Amino acid sequence: MRTGLDLIEMVEREQALWEYHGLKGMGIRVGIATGEVVVGYVGSEDRQQYTVVGPTVNLASRLLDLAKTVGVRLLVSDGTYSELGGAVEAKYVGMHPLAGFDVEQRAYEVTAVKANTEGEE
Repeated sequence: MRTGLDLIEMVEREQALWEYHGLKGMGIRVGIATGEVVVGYVGSEDRQQYTVVGPTVNLASRLLDLAKTVGVRLLVSDGTYSELGGAVEAKYVGMHPLAGFDVEQRAYEVTAVKANTEGEE
């Protein structure tokens, strides 16, 4: 969570640098989901790629897309929000139909990690 928030802050802080390199209005969004994934090399003997696949990866990707639609920088899944145990400042942004999922998914905008959790792992 901290990494996602740090990336967003860094990109916003370095706007002058991005503009210098011709990247006006540079910005990022983050989607985070918690769950099992399959990690490894996929492809043929001639061309392999190390990747991560599975429903959790798909959910994170759909949350990333949804973040743009609802106009926020960082969205997390219901499962991720539950795992955080109140360690973040978050706002419920509703139930949303997401491609690849039979039921609507809850989404939460995370804006900060609470100060009293900074030293905890």
